[in-house]
Amino acid sequence: MNRIKEFFLLKDDKFFDLLLKLADCSYASSRAFSAFLDDFDRLDDAGRAERVKALGKLEKEGDALVATIAEELYLNFITPIDREDIHALGSDLDTCIDMLEEAAKKISYYRFDRITPVLKSQARIAEEQMKAIRGAVAHLRDPRNIKPECRKVLELEDKADAIYEAAMAHLFDPDDVLLVNNALLVIKLKDLYDELEDICDLNQKLALIIEGVAIKHV
Repeated sequence: MNRIKEFFLLKDDKFFDLLLKLADCSYASSRAFSAFLDDFDRLDDAGRAERVKALGKLEKEGDALVATIAEELYLNFITPIDREDIHALGSDLDTCIDMLEEAAKKISYYRFDRITPVLKSQARIAEEQMKAIRGAVAHLRDPRNIKPECRKVLELEDKADAIYEAAMAHLFDPDDVLLVNNALLVIKLKDLYDELEDICDLNQKLALIIEGVAIKHV
């Protein structure tokens, strides 16, 4: 039985490679987005547009990879892990990339002059999460070492929740004259805070899917 299992794992090794490439793309997007926010104040309009464009290129790369994964699932009946898990991982990794590009576009559309510390903190947490997810995906062939990476993602999500809740309390603080008199700014910031929180939540979902794969296949 073990030899049969090993045969199919070797035969369908491409799924691990494709998922790792997609995780690499997701992590690269998170690093690019975090750097964009850190450098935002020092960039002119052209420089900011170039950063958004770079995220768009990564988004297209992610789309191509997830399309390849879907095609391979269609062509291959036997997969090394459950087909549903491969599809879910591919889809959610791609969605993370899409959401990062969308957040960068919103920053451009909203014509921000500066980036708040909250957004920078959220972006760094998302980056750390995606680094851990990338490490977990790299261990899918031998999932015994996946748990620490997944636990890290969940711990980081707790930190993201605390930052988000504090940010919401501040946005609607009746004693903050600047925000009370600038409803449009509140709307813009809330939209972006929500977007980054959703990304951190999606990373948590990815970690739970990967942890589930480990439970089923160790």
